[in-house]
Amino acid sequence: MDNKGINTKHRFQLSGALTWILLAVVVAVFIFGFRSTILINTPATSIRNFFESCFAGEYEKGWDLILDGSTYQDQKGNLETFTEMWERGKNHGTQYVGVRIDGVMWNLPAREAKVLFTLMMWTEQTREKVKGKPEEGLYKTKTLADSSVGSIFMKLDADGIWKLMESEF
Repeated sequence: MDNKGINTKHRFQLSGALTWILLAVVVAVFIFGFRSTILINTPATSIRNFFESCFAGEYEKGWDLILDGSTYQDQKGNLETFTEMWERGKNHGTQYVGVRIDGVMWNLPAREAKVLFTLMMWTEQTREKVKGKPEEGLYKTKTLADSSVGSIFMKLDADGIWKLMESEF
């Protein structure tokens, strides 16, 4: 094969200012893309923030993600009742682990969405060592339950925050 006219000694190399400019552009695109993906305001993000706040005992933070005057807020009463409900669940041996978002159904013209989710939690139960004979002794078991499935209707409020409107839990 004839290599006339092809320079095989010199290869193209990025060096100097062009290398640094290209590297800066790639890093900026990566950081901006990563940040906007993590911080994006979606119904799923609001649901996750709602449950994680409640799991952590930050009930006021969770309450703030409920739409004022909504069916959900009417069902939960006020912040005090809402707090008592979560605390009662925790006091009965329920230890919340996390929330899994199973899907989002959008109704963009109405600025609404339905979020499907599953709550994962440890439940503690007291059982008899010998069935039917509690006098033989009792023991406690912990079970990871991931069957608490529900859906919540969300609405984008005037401030651009997705808030809980109604629950099918």
